[in-house]
Formats: sequence, structure tokens, C-alpha cells
Amino acid sequence: MDGGAILTIVGSSVVVGSAIIGGFWKLWVKIGDQNKSIGRLEGKVDGLGTRMHSYEKQLDGFDTRIDRLDKRINGFIDNLPRKEGE
Repeated sequence: MDGGAILTIVGSSVVVGSAIIGGFWKLWVKIGDQNKSIGRLEGKVDGLGTRMHSYEKQLDGFDTRIDRLDKRINGFIDNLPRKEGE
């Protein structure tokens, strides 16, 4: 083999190897970006879950207040003077 052919083969091998390694590097970068996006999405979903839990607590408190008001109204109605015919 002459030197030109060897130089062409080695040069082509380097170019192909660089392209393959560069492709893998770009793939890993894209996968890393996707993982970051998924992490941000998970954080937002966790925040939404926390917010919903807070709303649930507020609604439970509202329900408790409505229940107490209902009991007061029922107590007031039960203590109203009745007509004699009833």
C-alpha cells in the first residue's frame, strides 16, 4: 500500500469516528435536555398537587363552618314557639 492510500483510510476513519462520537454526544445532550424538561414538569405537577391539597383543606374548613351554621339554624328553628294546634 502506498502512503496516500493509508493516509486516506486513516483520515476517513478519523472523520467517521468523529461523526459517530459527535452524533452520540448530540444524542446525550438531547436526552439530558429531555430529562431537565421532565424534571421541570414533575416539579410543576408536584406544585399542583400541593396547591390542590391546600384547596382541599380550605374546602374542609368551609364545610365545617357550613355544618356549624346548619346546626345553629336547626337549633334556632327547634326553639321557635310552636302554634297551639300543632
